[in-house]
Amino acid sequence: MNGAQHYAEAERLLALADGDVSENWPVQVGERKADILAAAQVHATLAQAAATIDAAPDCDRYESWRTATAGMDKS
Repeated sequence: MNGAQHYAEAERLLALADGDVSENWPVQVGERKADILAAAQVHATLAQAAATIDAAPDCDRYESWRTATAGMDKS
């Protein structure tokens, strides 16, 4: 996933958390709202990390990020 996809997933999970979880969470019926919100937070954090590194490609640590994410989907 890229940053934009993580952001979209965080938004989707937040909307899901506002609904009836037992009807809307297809993977595990009865999943708690807190678990959905935690997953949304993870995606939001990853989106923020992606946006931060994309904003500073001249940063000394940029190459470390590029190496760490080599081979990951960048679409």
